[in-house]
Amino acid sequence: MENSPLKKFEGRFDRLGFRLGAPSWVWPGTYSENARMLKPLFREVQITAYEPHSVSPVTAEELDSLDALNSAQFGYSLHLPIPTGLSAPGGSPELPIVETIKAFRKVGVGNHVLHIEKPGRGWDPVLVRERVARIIESSALRPEQVCVENIISTRFEEVWPAVAGLGVSVCFDVGHCVARGEDPMRFFDDYSGKIRMAHIHGATRGRDDHLALGALGLETLSGIVARFAGLGMAGAVIIENFSAETLLESLEDLSQIS
Repeated sequence: MENSPLKKFEGRFDRLGFRLGAPSWVWPGTYSENARMLKPLFREVQITAYEPHSVSPVTAEELDSLDALNSAQFGYSLHLPIPTGLSAPGGSPELPIVETIKAFRKVGVGNHVLHIEKPGRGWDPVLVRERVARIIESSALRPEQVCVENIISTRFEEVWPAVAGLGVSVCFDVGHCVARGEDPMRFFDDYSGKIRMAHIHGATRGRDDHLALGALGLETLSGIVARFAGLGMAGAVIIENFSAETLLESLEDLSQIS
């Protein structure tokens, strides 16, 4: 960490009350190259497998490099491919998701972030439930390791009832909540017992722009951080910025309230 731009933040977030993480795409490079740079400060890296393994296969060498970074204090979550198409009629859109889960099994992924998009019409909650159930069964995950994320295009209160009975968890994306013009504190109130991990980033209404945390406002950010600290989550809060410049700005913002 000697020459890392993250060095100035070393030890600053040890008492947040939750594990802090970052995505595997901050600097140009591989998953493991980013993880190696992030590990000294963060306790989790979320592998951003936005394309199915069949489209962007991960090599055995890369898996070995990721696994070598694992420790008692550092690990991984996995963002599954998007869009999932789990609500679309026909086909088996769950199969590429299962394939991707299995591809990264070697590195000991803890939690798996899943999008469920609701189309304009033709929503079939029974079909969605069946497909998510097949993902859990075919990948041999514990249900709570599947974390359904609130996304901008779909009202979460419509998606959640379709899968809640399966024992899955929630990945609370604060930025998506703000982008929809909704109140993050209301989301905490409604789903706090199910939130297992989270994404946090700044946002403007109607846009998925992944701004630095300061865009939330420091008072709002402070309240959100306090709520996460009170949950005792098994998973991490991922600062979901996808450039070093924005991530460093977010860390400066977080430093002002921690």
